[in-house]
Amino acid sequence: MKKTLLNTLTFVSLCIASAANAQVGIGVPAGDIHPTAELEVKSTKKGFLPPRMTNEERNAIATPATGLLIYQTDAVANNPAGLYFYDGTSWKNGIGAQGEVGPKGDKGDKGEQGDAGTMPSGTTLGEMIYWNGTKWASLVTNTNGQILTNCDGLPTWTTGGICLGKIASLNCDGVSVNGALNHGVAVSNVSCVYSYLGGNGGDYSSQNIKSSGVTGLTATLSSGKFTNSNGTVTYIIEGIPSASGTASFEVNVGGKTCTLTLTVNSPSYLVTFDSNGGTISASKTVKYGTAYGTLPIPTKEGYTFTGWSLNATTISATSNVATMSDHTLVAQWQANSYLVTFNSNGGDLITSKTVTYGTAYGTLPIPIKEGSTFTGWSLNATRITATTNVATASNHTLVAQWTLFGPNISDVDGNVYKTVIIGNQQWMAENLKVSQYNDRTPITDGNSSTVWQNNTTGAWTNYENSTKYGKLYNWYAVNTQKLCPTGWHVPNDDDWNILSAYLGGGDVAGGKMKEVGNINWASPNVDASNESSFSGLPGGYRLENGNFGDFGTDGYWWSYTDYYNSNRALSRGIHNDQAKLVNYTHFKKSGLSVRCLKD
Repeated sequence: MKKTLLNTLTFVSLCIASAANAQVGIGVPAGDIHPTAELEVKSTKKGFLPPRMTNEERNAIATPATGLLIYQTDAVANNPAGLYFYDGTSWKNGIGAQGEVGPKGDKGDKGEQGDAGTMPSGTTLGEMIYWNGTKWASLVTNTNGQILTNCDGLPTWTTGGICLGKIASLNCDGVSVNGALNHGVAVSNVSCVYSYLGGNGGDYSSQNIKSSGVTGLTATLSSGKFTNSNGTVTYIIEGIPSASGTASFEVNVGGKTCTLTLTVNSPSYLVTFDSNGGTISASKTVKYGTAYGTLPIPTKEGYTFTGWSLNATTISATSNVATMSDHTLVAQWQANSYLVTFNSNGGDLITSKTVTYGTAYGTLPIPIKEGSTFTGWSLNATRITATTNVATASNHTLVAQWTLFGPNISDVDGNVYKTVIIGNQQWMAENLKVSQYNDRTPITDGNSSTVWQNNTTGAWTNYENSTKYGKLYNWYAVNTQKLCPTGWHVPNDDDWNILSAYLGGGDVAGGKMKEVGNINWASPNVDASNESSFSGLPGGYRLENGNFGDFGTDGYWWSYTDYYNSNRALSRGIHNDQAKLVNYTHFKKSGLSVRCLKD
């Protein structure tokens, strides 16, 4: 209680003194208080203790005065424990940031030179000690036969008294490069020659320096000896450059260094283009290891261009050239697909189908039309079958072809024949087999060889007594003009020409006249379609000497036209091994089949 009272009295006294003198000193005589201080405390044993509180208590002070000082006892967020003052706006940590480092001070005086020291003792037999200008150094023994030589002012073991090679300078900028480097190409005959000054006659060892930047190269220096003055050293370049660009080598010879830089080129090659059936004529030059760049775009009817290839590898504008020679890119194509519709030409309706250009049409529908026989499909007068390759590069329509059969006719023997309308002509669709003229006069039976050979009038015969394909008649029977039923006649050469032209010409008409398959025709029965419904059969022939031939492989029909009033007359023939309708002349005594044509 007494102590508390004493402290209170002291504080009151300070306040009164402060009011009276305007300066307060604690531990400081009144006359010694610094004139700028309102309060000066002096102590060598104790410190000033400001109010202590937590961060929360500090922040609870209402309207703190600018300059108010406290000590925060806890650390909260960015407010560590420490001395704080209020700057009129916020509380500030009383410890400021570390200032910048001040300028470096003046260098001190050099100290006195120390003692040279004592010569160290050797550690191996024959080891020598020498002063290298700075300190004592040792030179250990070397191999037998070597000579202790003064090299650049220092004792050095050498072979034959020759110091390690040294040069005064190396002409780095004046290196002479012989030959060229190309990306991806094995280096041949490329060298780099450096000149130097001030050689000491010493040896230099071999070197193998690997390249950087463009890798894959080695600069090789064979071991040798510098001259006692000026000279050159040569590096040989070997390897295969990994890219185009700059290859660098760090050269160190005779105590001098240089960076050797060599340019690696991209070799050029000629690229040609195989359009693979398309339309293009072009070539271009490309550089190895670089992109091909713009490539041409060919065209091909019925196909879409899909790109270029090289040995089954797709090549595009961004592909890098990897072939070290002139080469050819081949165009790749994809066949287009087209819609084929069918015009049944009066027959029943047929659905469409999709076909691929350059490939076979495949199975085609078979329409039906009352009173007619379907003979196939056509496109612009060209016959189209299942095996025909699509050659039209657009959607297209096939048109049905029909054969219109005429009414049947009969001969005087009562034989009934089918008839067919081909163009503007009406033909028998079967071979004639009558044995009488249309006036009922009998035709000579020539089945006997003797009768056949000696007869000079009309005669008929069966092929080796077979009636399978109708009868064979000599031309004398044809010449009577009474062989066919009334109103019909044996066709002359003009009649045959009209038929041939209607069927597309002699090169193809035969196939359109032949019965299909191999029931009656021997294989291969080439291009037989019978689209004309002529239904030609291989009835063979009989020679004037009575011999038969070509039954099953060939069919021959007489023409009424004489051959220059000779012993021959014109005829037509079709064969199992070709599609042609062939013009012939036969001896008039020969036996051939007959087809009748309506007048």
